[in-house]
Amino acid sequence: MAIRDDLEAALAERWDDDNLAVYGDFLEAESDPRGALIAIDRGIDRALGGLDPATAEQVLGDHSAATFTIDQRREHLAAWLGEPLASELPAHGSARFGFIDDLRVHDLESERFFRALLASPARAYLRRLRVLGHDDLRLVLADLAAASNPWLQELVIIQFRDRWHRPEVSTALGARLIAATPRLHSLHVCARNLIEELPHPGLRSLSIQGLDALGSLVGDGPALPALRRLDFAFFDDAGVTHQERISAARLAALLPAARLPALRELDLSRNEPSAPEVSPLGAFTYGGTVDPFRFALELPLAGQLTRLAMPAVRTHEQARRLSAAIARMPALERLEIPHGYRGLAAPSELDHPTAQLSIARPWPWRPLDQLLGHDQIRLGDAAPSWGHPSLVALAVRLEAVWERLSEQARRRWEVLWDRLDPLLQGAPVVMVDTDAIVEAFATLPPRTYVSGWSTAYDALRSERNQVRRLAVSLAPGA
Repeated sequence: MAIRDDLEAALAERWDDDNLAVYGDFLEAESDPRGALIAIDRGIDRALGGLDPATAEQVLGDHSAATFTIDQRREHLAAWLGEPLASELPAHGSARFGFIDDLRVHDLESERFFRALLASPARAYLRRLRVLGHDDLRLVLADLAAASNPWLQELVIIQFRDRWHRPEVSTALGARLIAATPRLHSLHVCARNLIEELPHPGLRSLSIQGLDALGSLVGDGPALPALRRLDFAFFDDAGVTHQERISAARLAALLPAARLPALRELDLSRNEPSAPEVSPLGAFTYGGTVDPFRFALELPLAGQLTRLAMPAVRTHEQARRLSAAIARMPALERLEIPHGYRGLAAPSELDHPTAQLSIARPWPWRPLDQLLGHDQIRLGDAAPSWGHPSLVALAVRLEAVWERLSEQARRRWEVLWDRLDPLLQGAPVVMVDTDAIVEAFATLPPRTYVSGWSTAYDALRSERNQVRRLAVSLAPGA
């Protein structure tokens, strides 16, 4: 047992191929089917190394080349989990390298499977759990906290609930959860007023959507002693339907230095403004009415930060506040503005004696709050059966995939947005080459669906030789 413990401790500290190989060899020598699963999954990774996702998917789907390996893997998985759990797992999660790599609990059926897995020896090798919109989070977490989960390293909780309810996860349940997850190092919470206190001593990375989702980030109380990275968004996916105003005193109580002594990296880049009466759109519009630049300027723990990420700068006042904020950060090593938008100039007067400034090239579309309300367009003269495509829907989808697109693909999208942008500046109609639309959409990952646009793309692709150019205008009422 001492050898196994040492190997598992090394793998938990550094999850890499070398440690997996040594651990897998040890398990195979012990006739543990997890050892064979590690060897098979390492072999699959080597075979797919360097391939783009679409090609990798084709390789895995080629049964003539992969059937033997897939059958072997299925046999070893059943030997480890037992046939019922092994056959049901793909509907609720996945296994990789002899671990339950991902498990989702989002309805009664997935909750039943979750409890069956916790009752099995596989509980000891659960690495990632996601609880997504479940009606009774407290019961799910109570089951998790009832016994040790020595390999659970990542926990994701996404809930949609009235922020005025009492916290669903009490401090007492949080304490039991801490004791049951000794290796937990990453937590993502999307909710309002959800967890009273969770001062986990091993938590190193935290992602929050909802300023009051976790009580450990406000006021006095026990510290999160190991937390180094925080990705913080003020609002959650439930939206800010009444443009909730947050008082200055409440903002000042957020992220106290005494609670976060090890925090070095703060990411506020998802706090683009939320549009009135609309739930957040895309991955970044979670700022509501809060100005993240004022928040950064007044942040009590500014002096300990080595990395800061911010949303796009929209005004000269925000640029001034950002400049003043980083002047209060003597340890800063990197300032990032990881995304921008057409029409918003990058700040030109930022300077810091030690920090590297990283300002991304702006996205070719305008900010989503500027697109809302006049974003539906008409392609050609007739109203299509699929409805009018939305520029907001297109921008939201591109946000999600932009980092994965090649430079050539990005140029194609830049060309298309160049053609469309005059509509947003008052032009009644623009002429767009059909090829510009078809070639841009052809760069998206397989099976990417964009409401309105995907049907239009299929139609234009089949008609591109007959319809060379389209008159594009804002749809009536847009």
